[in-house]
This record gives sequence, structure tokens and C-alpha cells, in this order.
Amino acid sequence: TDPISRGIFAEISTPDKIVQYKFNLISDDELCGENKTFIDLCCGRGVYIIERAKRTIKYLVNNGFSEKEAKFITAKTSYGCDIQLKNVEMTRACVVQLLGKEFKHIVINNIICVDSLSYNWKMKFNNIVINPPYTDNIDLEFIKKSKELCEDGGNIVVVHPSISTISRKSNDDFINHKKSIDGTIKSIKLFNGNSAFGIRLFYPCQIIHITPHKNYKTFSVEYDFLKGKKIEIDSIFNVSPHAEPQHYFPLVEKIKHYSKEVGNLDDKIGGAGHPYNKRKVIGKFYVPISGIRGSDFQDNGFSPDFYTLVPRDIKPTNEPDKQLWAAFDTENESMNFIKYCKSDFARFCLSILKTSSNLHRGELKLVPHFLSYKDELTKEKITKEMGITDAEWSFIERVIPKYYD
Repeated sequence: TDPISRGIFAEISTPDKIVQYKFNLISDDELCGENKTFIDLCCGRGVYIIERAKRTIKYLVNNGFSEKEAKFITAKTSYGCDIQLKNVEMTRACVVQLLGKEFKHIVINNIICVDSLSYNWKMKFNNIVINPPYTDNIDLEFIKKSKELCEDGGNIVVVHPSISTISRKSNDDFINHKKSIDGTIKSIKLFNGNSAFGIRLFYPCQIIHITPHKNYKTFSVEYDFLKGKKIEIDSIFNVSPHAEPQHYFPLVEKIKHYSKEVGNLDDKIGGAGHPYNKRKVIGKFYVPISGIRGSDFQDNGFSPDFYTLVPRDIKPTNEPDKQLWAAFDTENESMNFIKYCKSDFARFCLSILKTSSNLHRGELKLVPHFLSYKDELTKEKITKEMGITDAEWSFIERVIPKYYD
């Protein structure tokens, strides 16, 4: 992808490994049958249209059609569009090269330069496979459009960032999106999109397979970064970024309750920016809390420094930090607070809402702020306060990567 297309149009080409995986989710009969239509709503350089064409020609020839008949059927059932004319022209040229010049008029008619989100196709399609742009969550608009265009029982396969699936923040767009596709999901695969696409995200990408107007009681979620671990769940609202929903969600509910009833770090700290600057958070000792922390998602999961509140060498100060801070009357309290911030428990609490490098936009609302730090907050004390089980402690230790040890 050239810099202009990547920068202005958020265009990112799909690696062949992901192209193959996406098409393998759809059976040959569904994808390549004589009357099965296909469209890519943001075709870019045409990799999906060309891959589907190759598979369709092979399938039809194997089922008794001549090569010419197979190419004609492929031409008339293949559709695509892109907002950039140069992409459309390149896609047309590649498809014509594959099918033959005698079908050029069909290809030109079916692969067009339009804004796919507003264009009226006046028809529906059996299969929709896309890699949409994701700036400002526009990928969700492409999924919505795909649902409108997909035939009953058809297939929609999308690769895009997983934030709309795994985020626990109260985001109406994400919640409404999940409601709109819940029950129609056949599978989700979570993987590191940074190494695949050359992008920079703090969370995994996903390949989601949707079959509109069907009702699945369960679907599979595969965690590529957890050695291919695969689980069955009953709702997209129960997808955990760490797998093991049987531990994740009850634990999150306990943390939510305590943070609301007793207090959370976001409500108790001071800072230079809004809303923290309106509070009088003063003391004799201050612990700086980073406003921005964390590195990009990795092949083996979340970066070890992503779920951290403070640097390794943090020490109390006698003056508040320029970003965020907690204040204490004694050095002992401040040191115990630092130990708490470095604990796997506090880091897990941070993980519930953190999906970017920010810590100053509500990410600390589910990090409990305890009433006293006169004594060290041990596992036993937190267990007594919050009722966390041994199984939940083991889960925390498994999913939070080591950083301070």
C-alpha cells in the first residue's frame, strides 16, 4: 500500500495467509456455486476478488463446467468497489487478466468506483469478505452495510480491530454493534494485527465470521496469541481478552462493585488536567501515576508494560507530578501504595478498561482505591475485602505478564 492510500484512506493490504484463512471459513459450495454472488466493499487492489475468482473457476471446472463457462459465471457473480479510482482500475485489470478480455465489459460493470457506504446496489449478495478501514470506528459502519447487503444465510467475513468486541468501556457504538450481531456470529479469531499488517495497535485484531438471519447458540473464539487456544461461548458480550470467561467476568463484577461502593483510583487522584485539577489532593508525599503508558500488542499477547500504572523505579516525591498523582501523609503509606500499583491485582484491574496508552481518560475507574495504606495490601487482605477466590487469583497470575519481577 502506498503512503497516500495508507495515510488518507486508511488502506492496508491483506497478507495472503489471512486471505486464505478468511476464505477457508466459507465452504466451496457456498462461495463458488453457480448462482453464488460475491462482493468486496473496499476492494483495494482486489486480493479478495481475485482469490474468490480463482477458487470459483477451479470449483466450477471440477463440477463439470468448461473453463470458459466457469470464467463467465465468475465474472457475472463477482462484484467490488473502492473509493479510489486507481484501485478500481488495478482490480479490474487483474480480474480481466485472470478471466480474459472477452469478459472485460462485465468486470467494468461489476467493479466500480463509489463510496460503498452510501451507494445503492439494488441487490443482495451471498458472500461479503472485507478488510475495511478502521479510523474513527468506521469499520463498524462497513459491517452494518454488509449486513444490509447480505442474503439470508449468507456469509460476512471481516478482519478489523477487536476493540469493539473486547472493550469493557461504556461505549454506545460498541454496545449497539454487539447487540446487532449477537447470535449471528459463527466464529472469531483474535490475533496480532501489528505484525500481520505493519500497524500499531495496543490490542489484537480479529477475523469475525457472521451469518445474518441465523441464530447460533454458541460460537468459537480462537486466541492465536494464546497458542491457538479455542473456546466456545454463547454471546459476544462474553468475549474476554484473556479467554477463560468463567473466571474473567465474575472477577470483573466483584471489582466493579467494590470500585463503585468503596472507591476507585480515578476518583481519588489529583492531576494537571480536567477533571483531576479540580480536586485538592494534597499530602506530604506524592506518588506520580503515568498519564500514558504501554507498548504495542505483540505476537504472544499484551505487552508486559501495557498493564502498568507506574515505572519500575518509581519513588515517592515531595511535590505533585505534572500529570497524575496520589497523595499521602506518610512515606510508609506512599510506599505501600506503590507496592499495590505494582501488584498483579491492580494491573488486572487496570486491564479491564485499558485499550490504549492512556491512563487519564477513565482507565483507572475500576482500579479499587482502598481506605488505608498504613499496612501493605496483601493478597489475604484483598481477598477478605473483596471475596476473590483462589481460582480467580490463579487466573490473574496467568493472564498478567510479568513486568516488575
